[in-house]
Amino acid sequence: MASIIDYILPEDQELYKQIIERAAEAKANAPKIRKPRAPISPEKRLEMDEKRLIKLQQKLAALRAAAAAAAEVAKDGEDE
Repeated sequence: MASIIDYILPEDQELYKQIIERAAEAKANAPKIRKPRAPISPEKRLEMDEKRLIKLQQKLAALRAAAAAAAEVAKDGEDE
């Protein structure tokens, strides 16, 4: 059984190989199709929200501590 390469002229075979290489590279770089996610259960959603709330509360506490420290440094600078 003959393949397509058998019908390509010898001087065109290098060009054919380049085209195949570019096509393979384009296929490798093509965006991947993502599998659609299943809906999140209410329990899982609650768990995720609780974790997010804890992280945000910790961040808020750190920001408030930094602001209080900056205010105290500014107050000490005015006293002198």
